[in-house]
Amino acid sequence: MALLKIFDTAGYGMNMISDSPLPDDDDADPEVVDQVYLGNDRYKIMFASPDDDFTFTVFADDAGGQMITERVDFFEGGTMVLQLSGARTTLDQLDRGLKGILSKDDTVIGNHFSEVIKGYKGNDTLRGNAGNDRLLGGDGSDRLIAGTGHDILDGGAGRDRLIGGTDGKGDDFIFHATSESAVGARHDVILNFTRATDDIDLRDIDARPETSANDRFHWGDTTPGDHAVWWKATANGVLVRADVTGDARADFEVFIQGADEIGAGNVLL
Repeated sequence: MALLKIFDTAGYGMNMISDSPLPDDDDADPEVVDQVYLGNDRYKIMFASPDDDFTFTVFADDAGGQMITERVDFFEGGTMVLQLSGARTTLDQLDRGLKGILSKDDTVIGNHFSEVIKGYKGNDTLRGNAGNDRLLGGDGSDRLIAGTGHDILDGGAGRDRLIGGTDGKGDDFIFHATSESAVGARHDVILNFTRATDDIDLRDIDARPETSANDRFHWGDTTPGDHAVWWKATANGVLVRADVTGDARADFEVFIQGADEIGAGNVLL
């Protein structure tokens, strides 16, 4: 498990502009530019990326003859962009970039700025904290938690739990394909959904995949229909369903826990 905290040198946080702090072309062949022995089998090793703008410093210990990462500080243009702590990864894994480090079950915590936080593989927990954040779960069954601000929760593949904020700023729950929330026990679950401010965004899902265009759904309210979106009340919440095959049967389903109804204004078609 890795714990990822995004912050600046003052400890308050940094606004990350790009989708990932590790550019894809900087993953390979980092060069050691300095190494300092800190005592007690601990080392500080500084790496430089090929473009000389992206660097990272590894704090590691020599465990059983193998150098093991304890903490990694990433810099871009000399400015701290994130810290990876508790990773317990080998230095070889750093050569494969951030995706290699965060390939299992991780906890990623934002700050009071607006960030893009990615979970990649594994069953991750992503917490937005303050700011208008975009939480991207990636593969695995993830737990995405909005903070304060207008957040976007994008669970990706797997059975995800998407928890909205309670500050009234409004959050968006985005789905790009019917496969991202299966019908039945493997569907995603949305919690803290606020009808007055929150949206479920299905605009990336083609209502008629047999055509070349990205066709929109039509709203069916509580009535199932061909290429439609509708909802069904249950004892514990509401199921939002969609049909893309034209047989008025659900091909997509997401559960809104604790809701008693939703309206057309809550779903972006």
